[in-house]
Amino acid sequence: TAPIPGDNYTKLFLCRSNLIQPICDYARLSGNVKEFYVSPKGNDLSDGSDRAPLKTIGEAKKRISRINKDMRENLAGGDYELSSPIEFTSDDSATNGYHIIYKAKDYNNKPVLTGGKKLNGWEYLGDNRWKIENVGVSDVRQLYVDGKRWKRAKSDFMTGISDYRIAGEGLSGINIDNNIVDPNEASDAEVVWNIEWMQHRYPVSRIEKTNTGTKIVFEQPYADNITNNIDDQNNVPSYSKAFYIENAKELMDAEGEWYYDKEHQTIYCYSEHDLSNAIGEIPVTEKLMSINGSALDDKVTGLVFDGIDFQYGGWTEPNRIGYGSFQANVMIDTVNGDGKRMSDSQITVSMAKDLIFQNNRFMHLGSNAIAFDNSVEESDILYNRFYDISGSAIVIGSVNVINNSKDHEICKKIRIRQNYIEKAGAEYECSPGITVYYASRIDIINNTLKNLPYSGISYGFDMGAHATWCRDSRIMRNKILDSMKVLDDGAPIYTAGTLLNTDIAYNYLSGSGHFRGGIYSDHGSMYG
Repeated sequence: TAPIPGDNYTKLFLCRSNLIQPICDYARLSGNVKEFYVSPKGNDLSDGSDRAPLKTIGEAKKRISRINKDMRENLAGGDYELSSPIEFTSDDSATNGYHIIYKAKDYNNKPVLTGGKKLNGWEYLGDNRWKIENVGVSDVRQLYVDGKRWKRAKSDFMTGISDYRIAGEGLSGINIDNNIVDPNEASDAEVVWNIEWMQHRYPVSRIEKTNTGTKIVFEQPYADNITNNIDDQNNVPSYSKAFYIENAKELMDAEGEWYYDKEHQTIYCYSEHDLSNAIGEIPVTEKLMSINGSALDDKVTGLVFDGIDFQYGGWTEPNRIGYGSFQANVMIDTVNGDGKRMSDSQITVSMAKDLIFQNNRFMHLGSNAIAFDNSVEESDILYNRFYDISGSAIVIGSVNVINNSKDHEICKKIRIRQNYIEKAGAEYECSPGITVYYASRIDIINNTLKNLPYSGISYGFDMGAHATWCRDSRIMRNKILDSMKVLDDGAPIYTAGTLLNTDIAYNYLSGSGHFRGGIYSDHGSMYG
């Protein structure tokens, strides 16, 4: 079978190497490398060679499992539209000094792992309004047109005339003195407050006309759980604090604004340009990849991801339950109302060791891009590009470690080096570019971060007993430009907790907006 012209292949290597250098030198490994090739235009009945690539990740895993049963290596890769996340477990690990490397065959023609669905066939409605019907997705929160993120329709900032309260509820809704929102079109709307370092998104249950304007009633118990879990009552949302309304069709009045009619599965948008030939993209997959070890003594090990694009993963949960910010992108648990939870990520890693993500591009994602959650160690995030991310580009650690008490369950020995991050926090504006919670021996070195609504780099979480876990780290030689463009009470570099034996030095910080200095040492931070 002849090669497929112009196609993206993913070249999968099994190599015996300690990978001492951050980038694997494949030329040196050519003598003991087993190669498989995967392409969306391949065939699972082929032999998996360069000239006859396989088609699916599942078949690639089966082939490698049969060849290397004693080592249990399962290799997969390709340029695919994903309907569900790619999952790796401890059984997919490399062992005995090997690494399994998922590598683009050609860096100039990268494989793309996408959770998106392409849309075309826009219909012009007049007055700069367009629609596309029958998109076939039950819920949508992000829309991209010709490779650019479009914003959900929203109002200007405003204040109301009073809070609306029902007995037993903290904040049932608000009253406003205008009729900018149609009660028949706005049941999926949100009311959004940016207060100090936090962003809160209250889901709307219904909207009613009143003698003085409009009553916006929030969905419960989610709204109450946000209100009742904000520590400082001065920062609780109310009618008197500036807010805006988002996701209502009648608010479309600016280029690139859009609204999704869930009942009829129709997207409406506003554009002065001709969209007849425009290509839209909506996420249909909530996560692109998960890497989860079976236990602390049975971690996923030895995986490398090199030269792959990760695009168009979504996250629609806030449409239903709202979004309450606690600190950075740690969320208030709006469902149970009694704790904190981590916001979602497109790639999640837990209980893993010796992983490398290098030379990849993470773009147009509806949550955090990549998160090392619990018990990830000796792993690297190097030479990647992150652009247009709804949450943080990189998250290390968690505020909810497995037993919430053991040092060996936190992340440690992680290198974050020479990454480029731009427009993180594109939707959840309380998200730093790089966020580190309970973790130790973290190197954040030689990264460039720019155009951010909140802090550039955030390390640590609180002053409690677990704060001593944040230690022995370096934040050095980073360039952070134009951070703190929206929220307050942060800085290009923000720290919380003791951070013992941690160096912050030689960073270039410029162009920040609302901030507390270039380095904001909060909650008992000290270094030495």
